[in-house]
Amino acid sequence: MQNIETRLDKRPNLRLLHEEIEAQLGAAFVGLSGRGKVLTLHLEDGATEADIDTARSTAESHDSQQMTAEQQKARQLETDRDSELSARLNENDYSGETALIQALARKVAWLEREVADLRGRL
Repeated sequence: MQNIETRLDKRPNLRLLHEEIEAQLGAAFVGLSGRGKVLTLHLEDGATEADIDTARSTAESHDSQQMTAEQQKARQLETDRDSELSARLNENDYSGETALIQALARKVAWLEREVADLRGRL
């Protein structure tokens, strides 16, 4: 196995960079590892100089702000969850309910405010 070390300007998105290089090199690409801005590309012994140049240039031109489809999906789920959690209970929606339900609604609304306050979201 050949290990090619390169230093990048920014910390890479290792998952995305792995997908990008694997798509270009196929079986010649074994994987990558990173520590901060230092990246090691792992290629098969049979990888050519052209393969090494392609892997290195892909790493050096990599946009670390981009995400894989899986990362985008996870980010969207997180955003959706945060939006859902930020919707506050409206106590007035329960004004026609029994006293017990109204009391529960008040307590849930109070609890939501307390949690938001602890999170610093008020």
